[in-house]
Amino acid sequence: MRECIFKKTFLAAALLFSGAVAAENTLLVSSTASGVTANGGSDRPAISADGRFVAFQSDATSLISGDGNARMDIFLRDRQLGTTVRISKGLSGAESNADSSVASISGNGRYVAFESTASNLVTGDTNVTKDAFVYDTVAGKTTRVSVSSTGAQADGESFRPQLSYDGRFVVFLSNSTNLIVGDTNGVDDIFLHDRDPDGNGLFDEGNGTTVRASLSVSGTPLLVASNFPSISADGQFVAFTSGNGVFVYDRIGGAVTSAAAVSNGVSTYTSLSADGRYVAFVSAATNLVANDTNGFLDVFVYDRTLATTTLASVSQTGTQQAVDSISPVISSDGRYVAFVTTSTAFARLAKPTVAFDAVSGATGGGGGGGTTATYYVFRRDLLAAKTVRVSSTSGGSLSNGSSGNPGISSDGSYVAFSSTGSNMTCASDSNLAADIFVRDLRSSTTADTCGSTSSTSTKSAGGGLEFLSLLLLSGLAVVRRLGRLS
Repeated sequence: MRECIFKKTFLAAALLFSGAVAAENTLLVSSTASGVTANGGSDRPAISADGRFVAFQSDATSLISGDGNARMDIFLRDRQLGTTVRISKGLSGAESNADSSVASISGNGRYVAFESTASNLVTGDTNVTKDAFVYDTVAGKTTRVSVSSTGAQADGESFRPQLSYDGRFVVFLSNSTNLIVGDTNGVDDIFLHDRDPDGNGLFDEGNGTTVRASLSVSGTPLLVASNFPSISADGQFVAFTSGNGVFVYDRIGGAVTSAAAVSNGVSTYTSLSADGRYVAFVSAATNLVANDTNGFLDVFVYDRTLATTTLASVSQTGTQQAVDSISPVISSDGRYVAFVTTSTAFARLAKPTVAFDAVSGATGGGGGGGTTATYYVFRRDLLAAKTVRVSSTSGGSLSNGSSGNPGISSDGSYVAFSSTGSNMTCASDSNLAADIFVRDLRSSTTADTCGSTSSTSTKSAGGGLEFLSLLLLSGLAVVRRLGRLS
């Protein structure tokens, strides 16, 4: 009954929400009850299918009242109601006793997954390591999902949980050896946890079932670490990377297929379309498409039905640029891909960074001084062959800081991202840290009534958690090291 009520309420709210077009189309998400920026940094947004809900991590204490644990927490913003609640709560509503991060949200907005080292989110958490959890916003209950099929807690760390549309399936990365029987390959694996094995729509089975998804195409355990899992809307398909390859696991039958031609460079990140047909990923390879000569990381989309690969990180004219492109997220139908890109130029002394604009090919002033590259978020329309900049002010001007870690709504209309820019929104922004924004790409840009890209950012390059370090590590460092980002 509760699930039925939730679905009806969600549908009604979604219909109301989808009909309202805000006058300001770059909107602050990580705001206090009074509408100003939080007193700490916020990062890693995840957005629901209709764009109404945004989950994110923050070390701010002003997003809700009574936040006194001095920890990184997970928050959920309802953009329709203008409310923010904390997700990473301990037993009986107590504050968590350790950091939580890397949120993922189910398409329907009901469930939020995240990783945490806290030991008081569920009973019996004694493994003293990072686990993956799912919070039910209707039932107000947290469940640990990085467990074996018998309910045994993991003997290693678990990272990067990602949810199917209805929250039934959770895929995550782990270096644990006891989540399945016979895990002896000694490398990080991708696991798929089913929270409703009998498929009756009630997550009442207790432990659920856990299987390893990161297998070779022949079905044997991989001997190279796997990373960057993503999942289709129905939970049937799981994409992941391992070495130079991008692979897709089919839950029905357990087959693993390659999601691209054999590449001559390391691949990283994955994002699956709703039906699992399209896989967006990053690669340093030069042999995935013809004339790939820029020598940088690029974003590609592989069509598993037609077995074709398309270069997505291109300018408006369809040309490659001499910049790294990372962090792709793909819309449900595979038409839109949001990604992050930066220039090869670095700031010298107090001069602003010069960053390439993938829309026009022009360069624009970046934020701050020092030697930190400036990052921007773009969205590529693969059908219309059009690239637009996402990390802009409401009037369409350049952000005066770095932006990254995008999340995209089902139809590609909304893109959530984090940014150190202080001119992104008309709301007062003086927290010297990264904030969460949502760009509404349905409406035309309005008059730019606040902020100016001619000014340099008032935010320090290191402001806002690990924001810029995450972005930098997300690029060449990760590809070269095959390291885990968490």
